[in-house]
Amino acid sequence: MKLLSFDLSRDTPAPIASPNLADLHRLWDSHERFHLNMGKSYVATWPLIRVDIKDDRERPRGLADFMSTVPFRIASVRLVNVLREFECECEYLPLQVRYRSEQLVGRYFALNAQRILNSAIDREHSVIGFYDEELGMAEDIDELVLKEGAIGDAPLAYLAEIGRFAVSDELADALMNTGLVGLQTIGPDLFPTRIGE
Repeated sequence: MKLLSFDLSRDTPAPIASPNLADLHRLWDSHERFHLNMGKSYVATWPLIRVDIKDDRERPRGLADFMSTVPFRIASVRLVNVLREFECECEYLPLQVRYRSEQLVGRYFALNAQRILNSAIDREHSVIGFYDEELGMAEDIDELVLKEGAIGDAPLAYLAEIGRFAVSDELADALMNTGLVGLQTIGPDLFPTRIGE
């Protein structure tokens, strides 16, 4: 099992994605306690969400297949096609993306996993601090060990404790061999010590 992460190497584009605030407020007004990757379906009620993407001035210009924004992760159609091929339990919620002067209709989606794991961390062998012990939400991680077989036979699951997607070894291999930009898969032992990193 691997964790899906962003490729932060200096030669990889890392575009900055910013959702339209008016669209987000409409979303929050229509969905009390809105939060993706919590096992709730939004496919029937997802509104128009516009996202502006700008190049990071310190990185090469260009788009990526996996990006982060508040409050969701963005997946390109190329990434979505791989996840669909593996029959991942996800919703792919359409976004209206603008990059420079180009409208990228149908090319990017908000990723909403439906398979959620709330106790994948092996607490006995991990060195970890929790900012909410009762809810099991991790904050500082010095060493991360996941339970053996935590995601079972699923190709992808969302690990709620650390706010990351876990992928099977087979899906990790496919993601790395498809030429996708801006993502990588890492073993739990390489997970950053701070959740926000």
